[in-house]
Amino acid sequence: MNKRLWVYLCAVWCMFTYNQAALYAHRSYYFKHYNINNGLSQNTVQRILQDRKGFMWFGTKDGLNRFDGTSFKIFHFSTNSELKDNVFRCILQDEDESIWVGTDDGVYIYNSVKETFSRFSERDKNQNIVEGAVSDMIMDEDGDIWISVEEKGVFHYAKKTKELFHYDIKTTPGGLKGITLCADKDGGVWAFPYSSRPFMYIDKKKRQTKEFKLYPGNEFLFDAGEINVVLADPFNQLLVGTSRKGLLRINTVNGNYEVLLDKDENNQPIFVRDVLRVGEDILWIGSESGIYIYSFSRNSVIHHLKHDDADPNSISDNAIYSLYKDNENGIWVGSYFGGVDYYSEQYGNFEKQYPVGSENSISGRRIREFCPAPDGNIWIGTEDNGLNLFDPASDTFLPLPPSLDHLYNNIHALYAENDAIWIGTFSKGLNRYNVKTKTLKTYINTDSQNSISENSIFSLCKDRQGTLWVGTLSGLNIYNPETDDFTRIKQLEGLFIQDIKEDTDGNVWFATFLKGLYRYRPKDKTWKNYMHNPLDSTTLAYNKVTSIFEDSRERLWITTEGGGFCLYEKETESFRTMNDADGLPNNVVYQIKEDRQGRLWLSTNRGLVCFDPDHHTFKSYTIESGLKSNQFNYKSSYKAPDGTLYFGSIDGFVRFNPDSFKEYAHTPPLVLTDLYINNEPANISDKNTPLSQSILYADALELPYHKNSFSLRYAVLSYTARQSGGIEYMLEGFDEEWIRHGAGQSIIYTNLRPGTYTLKIILKEGPRTIAAKNLTIRIKPPLWMTTWAYLVYFILLAA
Repeated sequence: MNKRLWVYLCAVWCMFTYNQAALYAHRSYYFKHYNINNGLSQNTVQRILQDRKGFMWFGTKDGLNRFDGTSFKIFHFSTNSELKDNVFRCILQDEDESIWVGTDDGVYIYNSVKETFSRFSERDKNQNIVEGAVSDMIMDEDGDIWISVEEKGVFHYAKKTKELFHYDIKTTPGGLKGITLCADKDGGVWAFPYSSRPFMYIDKKKRQTKEFKLYPGNEFLFDAGEINVVLADPFNQLLVGTSRKGLLRINTVNGNYEVLLDKDENNQPIFVRDVLRVGEDILWIGSESGIYIYSFSRNSVIHHLKHDDADPNSISDNAIYSLYKDNENGIWVGSYFGGVDYYSEQYGNFEKQYPVGSENSISGRRIREFCPAPDGNIWIGTEDNGLNLFDPASDTFLPLPPSLDHLYNNIHALYAENDAIWIGTFSKGLNRYNVKTKTLKTYINTDSQNSISENSIFSLCKDRQGTLWVGTLSGLNIYNPETDDFTRIKQLEGLFIQDIKEDTDGNVWFATFLKGLYRYRPKDKTWKNYMHNPLDSTTLAYNKVTSIFEDSRERLWITTEGGGFCLYEKETESFRTMNDADGLPNNVVYQIKEDRQGRLWLSTNRGLVCFDPDHHTFKSYTIESGLKSNQFNYKSSYKAPDGTLYFGSIDGFVRFNPDSFKEYAHTPPLVLTDLYINNEPANISDKNTPLSQSILYADALELPYHKNSFSLRYAVLSYTARQSGGIEYMLEGFDEEWIRHGAGQSIIYTNLRPGTYTLKIILKEGPRTIAAKNLTIRIKPPLWMTTWAYLVYFILLAA
C-alpha cells in the first residue's frame, strides 16, 4: 500500500475512534431495570444471550429465563424434565438453533422446536464425560463447542463428526477450579485457569496443548488473581480481566503485557468480571465496583457508572457479572443482586432532568413553565417546588436570589423582559421581580376594580404593541404600567384563560377552558369566539383548549384536552382536526413545538408525538423510548435557539435535539409465544395437545370442535421502543376488518364455528407494515357434522 495512503487511512481511523470516544464521554446513561419483581426468576444474572429469533436468555442462580420484552418464561429443574439443576452459569446457541446451558451439573441442550431439555452425554475415547460444575462454554468459528468443567479440564465437541475430545488442564490444588476459555482467529482456544498458572493454548488442528511462556519480568501475571474473562482481538492480543490486576492486554506473540485499568479512584484494585467490546474504540468493563467505559484512543476511562440510590435510572447494583450487546446495539448488564439492566443509545436521545437530591438538580418534579431569560439562561417554574434557573451551556442549576428562593412553590406562568421577570402563581397572585434591584412586588385580587381579577395566574403574553396580557382562572387582564394596576377585559370575564398567543398578523388568541378559542383583532378592536360543534367537522376540535402555536409557515395550530389538535384555516376560518382516529395515540395534547425539519412535536398523556404535517404521519415516544414520564403538563415547552426542544412532565423534564436522534432501522420479529385453549395453557408435552411443535414454529393449528375457544399470545422482539402504530389483526373467515390491538399481548376468539380460518397479525410503524405473522386455524366439525355423516343422513332420508 502507498505510504501516504496508509498514513491517511490511519489518520481517518484515529479521528473516527477519537470522535467515538468524545460522543461516549458526553453521553448520559439511562438504564431500564428487570428483576425478580418483574418476573425474573432470581436477581443474580451470570450469563446473557440473544438467540437467533430475538429472545433474550438470562442464566441465574435459580432458573433459566427467556425474555420477550414483556414477560419471562422460566425453566426450572422438575421431576418431569431431564434438567436436573437450577444454577445456570453459561448459555450459547449452536448453528442448529439449540440452546446449550452449562450448570453445576453438567451441560443440557434445549430443543426450542420440541421445547425439551436433554443432557449432553457424549463421551470421549477414554469414556470421559462432561459432568460437574461447568465454568465456561464457548463456540468457535467452526460451530464446535468448548466446555471447561471444574476439576475435569476442557472438553471439545466437534459438531460435524459428533466427537468429544478431552484436555486435562490442571488447576492449583486448594484454589478455584474453573477455567476461562477464549477462541482466537486461528482456530485455537486459550484456557486460563481461574487461580493458577500457566496459561494454556489448545491447538485444535493438532489436538495438542502448549504452555504460554511468560518472559522474564512478566511474573506480575502470576499474581493477577482470578481470570474471569478473556477476549481475543484480530491482532494476536488478549484482553484479560482479573480480580487483582484489573484489565490487562497480553501480546500472544512476544509475551508482553500492558495494564489498561487496574486501580479505582480510591487506589484499590479493580475486580473485573466481564468485558464487552462496543465498536472499534470502546470497552465496557463490568467489575465489582460498577461499569468502567474505556476508550482505546484516549487510553483512559471516560465514564464510571455506579448505582445511585437517588437516581432510578442508574445501574441496579455495582457487582456486574455479565455484559451483552444485542442486535439493536442495546447493552444488557447482569449483576449479582440487581437483576438485569438494559441500556439503549436511543434512551439517550432524551436528556432527563428530575430531582435527585443534589444542588445541581431541579427542585421539583411537576414542571409547568419554561421562560428564556435575556442572558441565555432558562427560568423553569414547577408546581410542587417553586422556581429554578437553568444554565443550558453548563448543564447546571444556578442558585436563586434570596427573595425568590422562598417564593410560593406553585408556579403557573412566567414572562421575562429586560430586567424583570413576571411570575404567575396558583392562588397567590402575580409577582414581578426586578433582576437588577433584586426587589419583588406581588399583585393580588382586592375589592378594587383595578386589581387583578383572580389570584391564580395561568398565562402571560406581551404583544408587539407592548400590552401585557394576563390570563387567570377567572378572567383576562391588561397590565397598566403607568398606574401599576390592571384593566379587566369584559369580553372574557369569568373565563379560565389557559394560554395567550400573538400571531404574525398581530391578532391575539386566547385559549379557554370550556369556552373554546377567542381571537382579538387590534386593528378594528373586534373579538370572535370559535367553538366546537359536534355536527360540523370543520369547527374547533374541542372546547377545552390547552395551547396555541404558530409554526414557521405562519400556520396556527390549536391543542385541546380531549379532542386532539387542529389546524386553523385562515382563508375559511375553519379547522382541520387530527385525533386518535388519524393515529394520534392520545387526544389530550398539551403543547406543540416545531423542529428544524418542519415536524411538530406534541406533548400528550401518552408520551411525545412527532407529527409530519406534510404526510400526516405520527411517531410516538414513550417511557420505553427513554422518557421519564408519559404524562406531560400544561404550558410546558420551549424551543432553544440551537433547535433543542424542552418539554415538561409530571416527573421532571426532557430536552433533546431531533437533528441528533439515534434511531435504528431494525425490523423486529413478530412471534407467537403461547397458546391457550378454553383458558388452559396448551403445551407440547400435554397428552392431547394439538401442537406437534412449539407455537413459535407453527404455521397451522387444528382444533376439535369442543376446543373452539382459544387465545394466542404474541411478542414483538424489540427491546428498544418501537415508534409504531402498533399491532393489528384479523381472523379471515370471521372478522370483516382489521382490529387495532389495545392493551395486553393476547388475541382471543371464542366459540368459533367449524371451518378453516387464517389469523393475520401485522406490526405497523406509521402507515407501513414492518412485520407480519400468519397462522392457519382449522376447527374440525363434530362427527355428526362431517361429510360422511351428511351422506348417511341423505341415504336414510332417501330410504
